Amino acid sequence: MYFNIYTFCTKSYVCYNNGMEKIQTKNSELENSLVVVSAKEHGKIFQIRDGEMKGLEYVEEHPPELSDNEGFFIRSTGGEHLGSGAPQEEDDAQNIEVYIKSITSELSDAIQAFKPEKLFVFEPEHLKGLIAEHVTKPNELPVTVVQYGNFVEHEAEEILQLLEKFTATEIDPDDPASVAGEENAQEKRKILETGQKRDAM
Repeated sequence: MYFNIYTFCTKSYVCYNNGMEKIQTKNSELENSLVVVSAKEHGKIFQIRDGEMKGLEYVEEHPPELSDNEGFFIRSTGGEHLGSGAPQEEDDAQNIEVYIKSITSELSDAIQAFKPEKLFVFEPEHLKGLIAEHVTKPNELPVTVVQYGNFVEHEAEEILQLLEKFTATEIDPDDPASVAGEENAQEKRKILETGQKRDAM
């Protein structure tokens, strides 16, 4: 195994690498690369080497639990006690900061251990650039954002499809397969297939 499960994780995170996916790829453009798939507070790191994409790490942030009374205030007015509607809210900025620190620590160590030639990133647009900014890497290691959005819940096969689509030198936008991984992909595929049938008549 690559990492000792809890080596680089703070107490607010669960990190593990047991049982993560392994799938085959013949795409030479992806060879010897690392892939980060990040959401707001959890993410995955994959390695692609020797024609195999495998999961290295999963990092999940656990916001601190608040007690039943935290975030609830009592105020008095005219002799009456009124409850405040303030909900139990975690500090999003602090949670994101802790998460970015944890996942980039994992990623920095993976870069040092495996010496990849490329780094591919999937990340939410509101976290744009935070991983690239905080990861420790050689200056010559290119960092490429494949797509903005939350893809953490996608299967490894779907992530690989998006990578292969991204690295393809020519993608025919009329090809029904070109919409794989996109939102409403099934509906878009049907539209393209209908168009192809119409053109064939």
